[in-house]
Amino acid sequence: MSMDRPDAHELCAAVAQRIERNEPDLTARIRAELPSYTRLSESEHRRTVHELARRLLTGIADREGPVAEHLQYTRRAALRRMQLGVSAYDMMRSFHIVSSGIWNALQTAPEANDALLLDLVEPLATWTEALTAAVVDAFIEEQPVRSVHEMKTRREFFAELGDRSRAERTAETARTLAFDVDGEFQALCSPRSVWPDTEVEMLQRTTRHLPGVVQCGVWGNVLVALVQDCDVENVLRSAQAISGASAEYGVGLARRGPSRCTSELYRCGARATHGASAEATGGAVRRLVARSIAVGFPESARRAL
Repeated sequence: MSMDRPDAHELCAAVAQRIERNEPDLTARIRAELPSYTRLSESEHRRTVHELARRLLTGIADREGPVAEHLQYTRRAALRRMQLGVSAYDMMRSFHIVSSGIWNALQTAPEANDALLLDLVEPLATWTEALTAAVVDAFIEEQPVRSVHEMKTRREFFAELGDRSRAERTAETARTLAFDVDGEFQALCSPRSVWPDTEVEMLQRTTRHLPGVVQCGVWGNVLVALVQDCDVENVLRSAQAISGASAEYGVGLARRGPSRCTSELYRCGARATHGASAEATGGAVRRLVARSIAVGFPESARRAL
């Protein structure tokens, strides 16, 4: 049976638009059924679900399987979820929720008819199989070398941080470390002198149980914990449990996207190394340093990522 292409495009475009309006709300279904997905910010999660649905629906309307670009997008999304602690099982389950949700939306769409739906079954199955295989491949490829690779990448990232001549490279490295370049960043700084390498890595391991993304490294003479989608107070408590409460800290204000003032990170570090401490009282942190984090990502890199 041949597909009536104009009708297929009309149906799939209409369903894609409804999903973009969260009709149905596939993201909410995933987050309700799979609590591990709450480690991913809801805004980013919605973007990726909507983009996946758009690509899939466009592909099945054209009766074409996913190309390399689609598989790369899926692998990168899988890597980010893996780094946030989402299991392979949960990720496969989320694909099932999305694919079944799309199929139900197609079936109930007023533009649908039985013959058209029958012709969509095979391409939908092809897309689902290919994308789930890409997820499995991402897990298999990353697991054996993940720890060593992450450590090396973190060191490269902090070495490049603030170097505007390497801004494009820094943006790509940030994405590899699971940061959302369009999201908010916040920094916790402390003097390097009280943070030997073993304790920097200990802080990195300790903060893995926290939601969001926390990457810890050395930047000049300062320890920096760069935080996204995570309460910096919890990171501070984790750091104080390792360094002791007497260690000095500076906490930067949250800033969305690339900062235009690289010097602010210097100020944050300078305050940390010259007597600015963070005090916890009744569970609230008194932020004595209110400076933005300078990541130095150019707008072009943000769009590319």
